[in-house]
Amino acid sequence: MSEKEIYNLVLGLAGPYGAGCRSLAEEIGRIINDWPGCVSKVVHVADLIKYFYKINFYEELIIEENDEAKRREVLQDAGTKLRDDDPELVGKIISATIYREGNLIEQFKAIDK
Repeated sequence: MSEKEIYNLVLGLAGPYGAGCRSLAEEIGRIINDWPGCVSKVVHVADLIKYFYKINFYEELIIEENDEAKRREVLQDAGTKLRDDDPELVGKIISATIYREGNLIEQFKAIDK
């Protein structure tokens, strides 16, 4: 039995609020998931910022989920504070999360053979 080769493709989408990144990510995910043997995984940087802010500063972010403008402002300020603490931290967190998620997908696909 030959081992299946696995390739990873990472797409990063970023844009101002209302630019359509979320819709585009959903559409790309649907297309990728339709390809045989392919799986898509969306990583939301906002979720990572919330999680690691709490770990780094020992306090929970207070986010108004009903006020989108305030929600974005709080998350942007939190991301800035994380970067002020370590300019590379957010990039490291994103990279580590993508690596971990990729490994989980590869393990799942290997089990699924």
